[in-house]
Amino acid sequence: MAELVISDKLLTKYFNLLKAFDVRSRKILIKKLKDSLKDRHSKIPEEELFGAWKDEKGSEEIIREILSSRVEKKSTSKF
Repeated sequence: MAELVISDKLLTKYFNLLKAFDVRSRKILIKKLKDSLKDRHSKIPEEELFGAWKDEKGSEEIIREILSSRVEKKSTSKF
């Protein structure tokens, strides 16, 4: 996922909005932000990055679905 970089000015506006929240809501938000920082550095197991396609359908059926879902564009759009 791409990162969104926010200016200090915009962060200050968000903070001014969020500081009006009740204490419980702010604590929940803090926890979620802390957890999101931890998640960024967690690694995905290598086994999840590769492997065979798993499906109940046969190869011929998958190929038919792919071919039938294709759309042929015969005309071009004019701007």
